[in-house]
Amino acid sequence: MKVIFAGGGTAGHIYPAVAIARYISQEAPDSKFLFIGTKQGLEKELVPAEGFDIT
Repeated sequence: MKVIFAGGGTAGHIYPAVAIARYISQEAPDSKFLFIGTKQGLEKELVPAEGFDIT
């Protein structure tokens, strides 16, 4: 399964998306995730710290 998450600017968008990605990765370990966000938002640091790719 491939999943794209889009959003950012605040942690209110990022933390729920990360939680969903973690859940999906437990249920479907072969899943791939991509987060799309802003260059200035918190997601730039939070998403990689959780082990996910962001562009």
